[in-house]
Amino acid sequence: MALPIGWFSTGRDEAALWLLQETLNAIRKGFLPIDIAFVFCSREEGDAPESDAFLAFVRRRGLPLIAFSSRRFLPDLWRRGKAGDEGALKEWRHRYHETVAQLLRPHLERVPFSLLAGYM
Repeated sequence: MALPIGWFSTGRDEAALWLLQETLNAIRKGFLPIDIAFVFCSREEGDAPESDAFLAFVRRRGLPLIAFSSRRFLPDLWRRGKAGDEGALKEWRHRYHETVAQLLRPHLERVPFSLLAGYM
């Protein structure tokens, strides 16, 4: 029986797509006894051409996808944090990851393990 896992990626370059593709090939060949139960990407369509290619690949492969853009989440708070307001950045991180946890909750019931494959 294959172990269901979650796959986390920012999908920001060709390496992210290659790593997922090679993992899926290894699963198909029976080398890895896992099943990718979902893919989480911290980018959405339109964030960058590389992540658009990654998201399109995930969809073509029929994998459950949760795409939630970190770039688009509370941008004013994020900008304040990047400008040096450490409290704002801490608050942004907390709120982003709290929202991610809510989005993933239905998927995590059957996933005992997740892989951070270039995530954030």
